[in-house]
Amino acid sequence: MRILLVEDDEQTAVLLANALTAQHYVVDRAPDGQAAWELAESLTYDLILLDIMLPKLDGISLLKRLRSQGQRVPVLLLTAKEAENDKVMGLDAGADDYVVKPVRLPELAARIRALLRRGGAATLPILQWGNLRLDPSQCEVTYGDRPLSLTPKEYAILEFFLRHGHQVHSRSAILDRLWSFEEAPGEETVTAHIKGLRQKLKAAGAIDLIETVYGLGYRLNPVELKPPVSPPSADSQKQQEMRAFVAKVWDKAKPNLLQQVATLIEAAQMSIAGDLPEEMQQRARQQAHKLAGSLGTYGLGAGSELAKLIETILELESASVSAQKDYFHSLATDLQQLVESTDSQSLQQQNSPSLEVTPSLPKDELLPLLLLADSDRQRAEQLAQEANRTIAVDPQAARTAISILAVDDDRLLLDSLCTLLEPWGLKVTALDRPGQFWEVLAQTNPELVVLDLEMPEVTGIELCQAIRDDSRWGWLPVLFLTSKSDAKSIQQIFAAGADDYVSKPILVPELVTRLLNRLERSRMLRSQAEIDLLTGVTNWQKSIQDVNKYLLLARRSQQPLSLVVLEIDNLKQLNQQSGHGAGDRILREFGQLLLAKFRREDVVSRWGGAEFVVGLYGTSKAEAIESLAEILPEIKSRITFSAGVAQYPDDGTDLQTLYRSAQSVLCQERAAGGDRLE
Repeated sequence: MRILLVEDDEQTAVLLANALTAQHYVVDRAPDGQAAWELAESLTYDLILLDIMLPKLDGISLLKRLRSQGQRVPVLLLTAKEAENDKVMGLDAGADDYVVKPVRLPELAARIRALLRRGGAATLPILQWGNLRLDPSQCEVTYGDRPLSLTPKEYAILEFFLRHGHQVHSRSAILDRLWSFEEAPGEETVTAHIKGLRQKLKAAGAIDLIETVYGLGYRLNPVELKPPVSPPSADSQKQQEMRAFVAKVWDKAKPNLLQQVATLIEAAQMSIAGDLPEEMQQRARQQAHKLAGSLGTYGLGAGSELAKLIETILELESASVSAQKDYFHSLATDLQQLVESTDSQSLQQQNSPSLEVTPSLPKDELLPLLLLADSDRQRAEQLAQEANRTIAVDPQAARTAISILAVDDDRLLLDSLCTLLEPWGLKVTALDRPGQFWEVLAQTNPELVVLDLEMPEVTGIELCQAIRDDSRWGWLPVLFLTSKSDAKSIQQIFAAGADDYVSKPILVPELVTRLLNRLERSRMLRSQAEIDLLTGVTNWQKSIQDVNKYLLLARRSQQPLSLVVLEIDNLKQLNQQSGHGAGDRILREFGQLLLAKFRREDVVSRWGGAEFVVGLYGTSKAEAIESLAEILPEIKSRITFSAGVAQYPDDGTDLQTLYRSAQSVLCQERAAGGDRLE
């Protein structure tokens, strides 16, 4: 896995690069945005770790440029602790996630694994090929029941092969992917590492697992293969509707919220009287935990902060709670006054209450949150500058017909999520009984699951782990809602296989942005499982399915079908002369040229290395050669290619026979000097 680290602070860059290298990542470093752009344009990365404040070209501008050029590489932002605007701007610009400086290395590693897990070709966390098993999260490799001790480069080569199991990889391609830009060793280095890897695999019982394809490179031996199972626009009217929804739910929720607050008042009074049973203390803590999440969702940031403080007190030993009994009672009273004085009219008028309270916290920490949803972005940003702690979002980010399953034992919070998310085109199924999760999951077939961390019957961590272990649902994005912000809880969330988390109280703009980014990325990656990421053409697996369908149709309709095998001449020499990035650019341009020249219904695919395969239904061999001849003038000045063509049924009646026939012709033409098609 190759990562581009963009950080101008030398000490931070060295620390992060060393930490990532120790986890078997290949790391290229860029000290400024312009250098990062040049590297990203030349090389293929699995992830970009991007600082926002950079010389020459800032991180947000670089991110926008990458996305405008169609680059879908996962981007993880490095942000300052208090830079809320940077976080929202980064997510809106196309970032997949962010971490806050100073960076905690365990959290950074977990977030990187989460993004790469969603971005890899395999949808399951464990990579397997026959009896060979590689666990990326633990960096462990076993064959059968025997563990393998590999060097970092041997491990990286094996993981690369497993993630692209059916492709043939040249030594230059392996160098490009697994050695940093600064190292650039010779191809004999790859040969030496593969030799060592083969010896260790053979000692474990995996004989001939890595196969040499003469003249092309290496691939995994298909004999060993046992593949894993794969599984609104918003305007002013929309604003009014959202406020009306919030107000409507508030009227229903307020009595229950006051009952929860009453439990806190009762516990505070018992504490003052010197008799707070442990059972009552735990009950009150649970209610405070729920209030911290639900009140913030309605825009009562002040109430959420009060509930959090109460929860913190009630998590202490009984003696410590007794020592803070007066403070506890004061917080509970302030919270009760806040909820009682909030009505639906104030919520509907300004989407977030502006109430005068006298809590036992600094006033600037208790200001309400205001959501601005306005099609006029300039006006929204102007209002955002005038209103403290205001979040502005672009309503054009809304989507339709997106199904989400939200699981939380707090029914009020679930109702709030439904109310706040449905105006954005998100269809939310609310489940307050975690024990029914699998039944509801099968019924609703969601595109994303939202989990609470602490629930009765089964915890969110346990549910997330079960999802990741299930072959049918292992691909499903999982996002946590939690009021826990300590490092241990966050580490548990990502270790369970979660993709992201949002802290309670919920900031609706951040939640919506994260949900939409995650859903868009999930949809894209599921479609990319059928696309060769470098060239944009169909990959090996998908093309076989498509060509076989056309072969069946050709048999029934008695129509010809031509299979074309093309290979760029001397790509290895081009890489040696101009660098490995030049080879990637040539492959990308050649793939796009083939897509442009052939018909939309034709199957244009890359089968690995410099080899492309095209299936042409209803096309004779002569017609296929004529189509190829039209491509030559457009690329003759830069590169040459050779091709062989086979026709159904004259040269074969199945895909394997046709491929061998075309490949045989291609080899003859290459032996004659290349730059030919026959």
